[in-house]
Amino acid sequence: MTVNPSINPAVQSLLSSLAGGPWLSRPDWPAYVGIDAPYAETPFEEIEVQQRFGRHEYDWDIHGRLYVPRTPVMPGCAFVLIHGGGVNELDFQQTPDGRPGLARVLAAQGFQVLTPSYPGLWSPGGKWRLPIEARRPIYLFDRESDDAEIADRVLKATYPMYMQGIAALVEQCLPGQKLLVMGHSTGGPMAADLYEYLSTASVAGIVGWGSGGFDGWISQWNDATGAPRMSFGEHPLGGMIYRTVDEYRHASGYEDVPELTPWGRMEERFELVKDIAPGFNPELQVVSHQLNLERLREYHAASGLPMTEYMGHYREPAPAFLRSLKVLLMVGENDKHHWKAGGESPEERQDGFIAKRYAERCAGAHLIVIPRYTHMGHWALHNEKLAYIWLWAVKSGYFGSIP
Repeated sequence: MTVNPSINPAVQSLLSSLAGGPWLSRPDWPAYVGIDAPYAETPFEEIEVQQRFGRHEYDWDIHGRLYVPRTPVMPGCAFVLIHGGGVNELDFQQTPDGRPGLARVLAAQGFQVLTPSYPGLWSPGGKWRLPIEARRPIYLFDRESDDAEIADRVLKATYPMYMQGIAALVEQCLPGQKLLVMGHSTGGPMAADLYEYLSTASVAGIVGWGSGGFDGWISQWNDATGAPRMSFGEHPLGGMIYRTVDEYRHASGYEDVPELTPWGRMEERFELVKDIAPGFNPELQVVSHQLNLERLREYHAASGLPMTEYMGHYREPAPAFLRSLKVLLMVGENDKHHWKAGGESPEERQDGFIAKRYAERCAGAHLIVIPRYTHMGHWALHNEKLAYIWLWAVKSGYFGSIP
């Protein structure tokens, strides 16, 4: 890595922390908001993309958004941002009050960005017509599926199906490129696993925001610390979990302080995005992330699919892949599940546990704890600084020579 003494003190401190020393750093709030953009802004184009693929004797459609800068600063290198539960690709397009989301910030800095939506969580045209509590996944864009077909599909909408779709979209839009991959929340393990599903593109590094890592490592953290898994109550097999203001605010702790949320409070956020955010998770998506073995065995029995479809993603990642990898994670200091739960030491918090695992196995790993933010700090004021941190790491050579 190179550190240029002419850059501002906040960036200088950031790069010094990445250049060596401990795997964990905790800048104060002025240092965080003092991080400026590493590149000049450039116009960019947003292109809607979609792909059809086959799995489990069904066709499935996946939709995404490709951001293409007019003047790329690093041709052949692109970001892939994978969203969390209850939202879709638009979570990275803009914040609830209309400021640029992480994808637009990265694109304006000269990088191609792909933001896929999970299969089922995109409504054609980008608008959901039904009230949230009446919505169901939309797996095909050119025809409606009857109740029996949807009921069967939701039993078979497995983690590997999601990953196959995301990889198909990556290969369509970014063939042969070197990728910096980020997954937020439920998308964190997907970002970590993407390398297994690619054919021409390759993962050059993992960047994170409230990401965690491989689901098997998260399960090890739960077992080691006794930290409770998120609970959404009882639901029927193949049912939907509908997200609510109360759950976001209290059970999940997703509400940032008022001075960082110019759109208002969580009620206003739900109202502003009610037509574009799906607002639900298939139960299978949630129990797959939580390693609910009893429930996954029920899906296996009901669907007739091999148990590896429901359990395969808990295996340890390939050692050769990890040895080649550099990782830069970030987490909000008020993130209820990724940072505050688990224990007193950093290694006992979820993202600390994951970062330490990466540091022990990878070419390099670092975790930055961001002041003030909760899990949803990518909506909050100064959200662009999260993207700038990734980009300064790229520019300084933290991830090596890419492409």
